[in-house]
Amino acid sequence: MSFWSFLFRKPTTTAAVSIDPEQRPSFTAADREFVRAALRQFEANGLRIRSGLDRDLISVRALIDIGLWRPDDQMPGDDLLSLFLVLANGTDSLTWYIDDVQKEFPSLSSIDDDHAEELLEEHSNSIFANARSICTVNEDTSLETMVYEFAALSDLDVSEVTQRAQKNGLTRISFNVDGLGQRHFELESRKRPDITPALAEMNLIAKIKHRGQYLLVPEGNSESETFIFADEGTLAKLAGLLKIEFAGASRTSED
Repeated sequence: MSFWSFLFRKPTTTAAVSIDPEQRPSFTAADREFVRAALRQFEANGLRIRSGLDRDLISVRALIDIGLWRPDDQMPGDDLLSLFLVLANGTDSLTWYIDDVQKEFPSLSSIDDDHAEELLEEHSNSIFANARSICTVNEDTSLETMVYEFAALSDLDVSEVTQRAQKNGLTRISFNVDGLGQRHFELESRKRPDITPALAEMNLIAKIKHRGQYLLVPEGNSESETFIFADEGTLAKLAGLLKIEFAGASRTSED
């Protein structure tokens, strides 16, 4: 049985369910318009929505996750930052609230199982091509994955990513960058290290390659942070839109 078929083998209304009624998504026409307008503002100011994503399903995802970006019983207001962070992160709500998703996106029921599963998975990741939440915890191979995810944001070609504990209490993460050769940074050998050295090195590489700059948008999560990658002018516009600080390009000793 496929994953999609399994999701539709739901218990009857008399069977016990694991989600309390008050936890189910609830949104208004004002919320719908806020999401649509926010998506337009994000794009107009330099956030790029990944090609191939369905805009209607993106809106449904935002509404299903409304409890994460809109305080209870309050109008959306102008808090674009909270919505941005939700959409730059991953979610499991599209499968958790599958009935609500199908209600808001009726064409889902006419899609074959494999396509539907793929569609929901694609829309459950960051919707942005140049922004995403990245795990920054030092556990297993997370730091190596972090390098690949940084590289994906700036379209850098990296390979041979490795990490090794040093005797000085630091962990060295080494990797090869196409056209530059070996690069590295060192972080504290603890579960939640300060990733400033990693961000500084990735920004230096991006500057040398004339690609742009990474901007950290703290998401308040102890295991991840959200980053935007764009040119300095675009980052300044997005910082104004999201009401966050942006100091401009950092100075480095390399050209």
